[in-house]
Amino acid sequence: MFQGKAVMTTPVPVPDAMEKRIRIFCHYYGMAWLCPVDKRVLQDILTGMLAQVSACAVPETPAAVELFLLDDAHLSKANRQYMHCCGPTNVLSFPGGHGAVGTLLLSLDALRRECLFYGQDAGEHMVRLLAHGLAHLCGLEHGAAMNALCDRLQRHGFVVLASAW
Repeated sequence: MFQGKAVMTTPVPVPDAMEKRIRIFCHYYGMAWLCPVDKRVLQDILTGMLAQVSACAVPETPAAVELFLLDDAHLSKANRQYMHCCGPTNVLSFPGGHGAVGTLLLSLDALRRECLFYGQDAGEHMVRLLAHGLAHLCGLEHGAAMNALCDRLQRHGFVVLASAW
């Protein structure tokens, strides 16, 4: 469970059209048992996070988000090809630019490994990774502005996650 302060986010209306702005793809055979969050809940989390982003002043607001749930092998390949780094990582972000589709690649293997290593709840850690990746899609680099946006997105994600349990 979330160990931080229970802070509610300001509700942002989610238009019906916004729900169509999130697409989730799974290229991992074990997704049914490895993904800690049901696909519908994941859709709700990302839809709400995108609505939160639309209410903030960020350099770029993605028109839509595509989330690919992958294994370490696929993330390693993408990390090497696009970031010129060896090995897997937990999440990669590929901004599409203002008004374009942004893409997130998330490794379910890395998610599970980090949860075991850090002793974190898998659903909550997934929310943290999604918030971090979405902040990069908005054109933010690591720093105070990114931390503030991630905190806002995480609070929203934790509320949606808690209501699903």
